[in-house]
Amino acid sequence: MPGPSAVTAALSISGIPTDKFIFMGFPPHKKGRQTFIRRILESDYPVVVYESKHRILKLLGELQVISDAVEDKNKLTSVVVCRELSKMHETVYRGDLKSISEKIKADKNDQKGEFVVIIGK
Repeated sequence: MPGPSAVTAALSISGIPTDKFIFMGFPPHKKGRQTFIRRILESDYPVVVYESKHRILKLLGELQVISDAVEDKNKLTSVVVCRELSKMHETVYRGDLKSISEKIKADKNDQKGEFVVIIGK
């Protein structure tokens, strides 16, 4: 596990090509959130964001809605959600947004902790 950075740890286990990526931090809570998500989808490179346990399901849902509404070239092809990296309850979810959301919703314990989300192309 590389160093104390959740970004590098998540990228190292993501399975997504990461020779270039963009780190965008936490999405805004309210104002500018939809614009932020559109910028993620418009990126030519994988995008890494942090999200809190309070908003992880909201973010995944918003990514799904906006991705469904955009052109094919901006559709998401791979998503990795990492929870509690380098801790006892570390969990990594890979796949499409719907299946990842369902797995997280299915267990309240999976909705706890810190999340790193990698959105690939």
